[in-house]
Amino acid sequence: MVYGLIKDMGGHVSVHSVPGQGTTISIYFVRSDEAPRKAMSGDVDDVSSLRFDGYTALVVDDEIDILNLCSEILKSHGMTVLQASDGNEALAVQDDHEGGIDLLLSDIVMPDLDGLKLADMFKELRPDTKIVHMSGYPVKRHEETMAVPVGAVLFSKPLDHAHLIKTIYSVLRGDDVTFLDVPSEDELDVSHIEKNEAAAAVH
Repeated sequence: MVYGLIKDMGGHVSVHSVPGQGTTISIYFVRSDEAPRKAMSGDVDDVSSLRFDGYTALVVDDEIDILNLCSEILKSHGMTVLQASDGNEALAVQDDHEGGIDLLLSDIVMPDLDGLKLADMFKELRPDTKIVHMSGYPVKRHEETMAVPVGAVLFSKPLDHAHLIKTIYSVLRGDDVTFLDVPSEDELDVSHIEKNEAAAAVH
């Protein structure tokens, strides 16, 4: 019965036997070009149980330690993770990636192409990608603005592992995520942030 099922799927079975040592049965299946099935699982009240199997995230941060730590957090919950150290590299990574990108987790303050402009471009290039922003610096009002749109999901570093994963879970499910780490006003400003105002860290 097993042999027939394998043959029906285009595979084959190899049997290798050595007297006095035993028999090895090898089963070969045809490689599939289909993307792995996406499945979220686990209990939101038990963050360690939450899984994002088959999901792909692009993590963007110019601080290499934060980039690697965020990536490891997502990998530990089953995600495939792509990395970029700035906005321009993120655009190149997404261009080279043939599959879908389910989540963009991006720092805001980065050289050349900041996270907000990157997000705007992603909305054009990959409209189905969910976006979560993060920043290690105070978000302030000012006459000269870099506007964080209403409804944007923004975390202030240092990030909380559980809060981050729960939010990503809600965002990917399509829930109305209203809990932000910034005031819910029409526009917020991060234009006059200096690198020495705060140390970016993640735990």
